[in-house]
Amino acid sequence: MENKIENIVKFDTRTDTSIIPDTERVKKAVVAVSGGMDSATCLFHAIKLYGAENVVGVSMYYGQRHDVELSKAKSECERLGVKHFELDLTPIFSINKNISALFKGSEKEIVQDKDYATIMHEKIENGEAPISDEYIPNRNSLFLNILCAIGLQKFENHPFAIFAGIHQDDILKQEGSNVGAYPDCSLEFAVATNKALQLSTSGICYVYTPLVNKTKAQVALFGVENGMTKEDFNETWSCYKGVEEGRNKQCGHCPTCIDRLHALVDSGVFKSVKDITDNYDLTEEEAEKYFK
Repeated sequence: MENKIENIVKFDTRTDTSIIPDTERVKKAVVAVSGGMDSATCLFHAIKLYGAENVVGVSMYYGQRHDVELSKAKSECERLGVKHFELDLTPIFSINKNISALFKGSEKEIVQDKDYATIMHEKIENGEAPISDEYIPNRNSLFLNILCAIGLQKFENHPFAIFAGIHQDDILKQEGSNVGAYPDCSLEFAVATNKALQLSTSGICYVYTPLVNKTKAQVALFGVENGMTKEDFNETWSCYKGVEEGRNKQCGHCPTCIDRLHALVDSGVFKSVKDITDNYDLTEEEAEKYFK
């Protein structure tokens, strides 16, 4: 009996979730699809590995200001032939809107014209923990558990991988601190969660974070390697300010817009000022700074 169990139940031996799970065992995927650039690269990667028919995309509405990203996620999955689910988690995140600047109705303002590295350094200098004001409490842990539950149902207890788009620049650990801008985006977090989900599913559910050791520019290049074009990147939405006051372009001033623009320019996806001004609410002079 023990040998039969060992042949059926095989636990993950990876100590780094950026390594692809056992390709002989895992042939299906649930992808966390936010509508942003990082999750899009994961979706393209999953389709390249397993085929669209073996991939499920899941998006979460949790009261975020930039809920326009959800329509991007839905259209992205439809365009690529991937089954898509959208869940409403607002009851969970309605207790204290002021805990994050990313919530609609929060009294916190989204910082403008500063990248995350600068913001985190200023927090440390002020004696604060270097956690982003946009951090959603325990979001990724909650999301990964939900994605696991969906995968178990959709794939009927056959092995599958959760693709999560966390990456190196989300951490931005500063010297003297073990706390990141987004603490639930670290490799250590992903490895621990993978172990927990392996144990809770008899080795069926794997966590895969292909971007976790990559910078944002490397994420863009990874997207290109997996078939993304400039047009595909332009169909994603990262701006935390969302659509407001009739503006249908990404703002270009919030931290995530700044980091994204640097990445798209540094990777060569964006080659001209026009590439920026066509999609971001920036002047030509503001856009030119990214090419200097």
